Amino acid sequence: MAYYLNHADLIFSALLNRAFAATFLLLAAAVYRLVFPKAPKWTRLLLWALAAVRLCLPVSIESVLSLVPSETVLDYQTAQFAAHPEITSGIAVINSAVNPAFGDAFAANPQGSVNPLQVWMFAAGCIWAVGLLVLLVLSIASFIRLRRRTQASIELEPGVRICDDIDTPFLLGLFRPVIYLPSSLPEDEREFVLAHEKAHRRHGDCAWKLLGYLIPCVYWFDPLAWLGYVLFCRDLELACDERVVKQFALEDKKRYAAVLLSCSVPKRQLSACPLAFGEAGVKERVKRILDKKPAKILVALALIVCVLIGVCFFTSQKESVVYGISDGTYIMDESAEAKLSNPVLMPRVTFQVSGGKHEFVFMDAVVSSYLIAGEYTIEDGFVTCKDKTYTLVFKVKDNDTIVLQIPDQKGLQTPFVFIPNGTSFVFHEEE
Repeated sequence: MAYYLNHADLIFSALLNRAFAATFLLLAAAVYRLVFPKAPKWTRLLLWALAAVRLCLPVSIESVLSLVPSETVLDYQTAQFAAHPEITSGIAVINSAVNPAFGDAFAANPQGSVNPLQVWMFAAGCIWAVGLLVLLVLSIASFIRLRRRTQASIELEPGVRICDDIDTPFLLGLFRPVIYLPSSLPEDEREFVLAHEKAHRRHGDCAWKLLGYLIPCVYWFDPLAWLGYVLFCRDLELACDERVVKQFALEDKKRYAAVLLSCSVPKRQLSACPLAFGEAGVKERVKRILDKKPAKILVALALIVCVLIGVCFFTSQKESVVYGISDGTYIMDESAEAKLSNPVLMPRVTFQVSGGKHEFVFMDAVVSSYLIAGEYTIEDGFVTCKDKTYTLVFKVKDNDTIVLQIPDQKGLQTPFVFIPNGTSFVFHEEE
């Protein structure tokens, strides 16, 4: 527990990035439901499954066809020490609108023990952890109350029980789910209700719904995660209805729809369980029950669209790793320079190749005699500069910009100035 509290900011920043990356897949799945209302409902479940994996998977699958603009909207490892933190949403309009205010609000504070961004992210991480704990406790309490209500029940057949203290049929349990029927349910309606609940049980829908509920609990700060869960619950019921009525004649479909209406639940809270017969989207379910079987061409088209959505939004763009830098001098960018008290101070680093050696010289002021000089190496987009005493590490942003990123340090302290990690140095054209 102590480990998670100490790293609350890192955990929350990782969840923020994953939520942003999954946003486009969640929106695509919601739009798909509107565009293809008569497509097989299992195709909808396929998209929700991809979205769930997208939110749970700690790594990304890269693809040249990906339309996700960025996997890391906030590079917190760099931004927490940056002189002028920025978001990298991959959408220029958002970046230009947010970054000026964001950078000013969370600018690095070299005199303080921590930077403002670290404080706020740690607080946000703690609030997230409390919110997650509250949701889990409430869910467990709801489950226990429901179990108590079903204790006084009579077995109708193996795996099916009748209970007086419930008003709608539902399936409850995880490993051995039991179907509970209200004692007020007419016997002529039991056949259809049992067919529906047994279809849920055969396909393990209790486990899928529980997993689906845990995801928005973890991402409770993301409205799209909750929207995805609500729509997933509706599609789970629609898919179950589709399986049940597949072989029904029209008259049986009408009777099934009538039973569904009589067992409908007007309002229910979001919950991990149970799977109630009339729980979600009754109006749409009745309408789809009476639909004709979708044409094969529609099924094929829907499947193609699902594959395209998965390729474009489940995957991430391949990161272009820069393995080279422009020879010459890089100076601190203007936003960072403006925060220095002495305008004469203009930290700079010069790279050159001489006699086959990659050499660098670092100065922390134009008139300073304080120099760091040695050789540098470039690997995986990082430039490592070493002399006998110091090691400087720069992350290559592009061929014209490098970012100070010294491991296990907050930055570089020189006799004249402190340069925090995340400070950008921009290539300077010599006049």
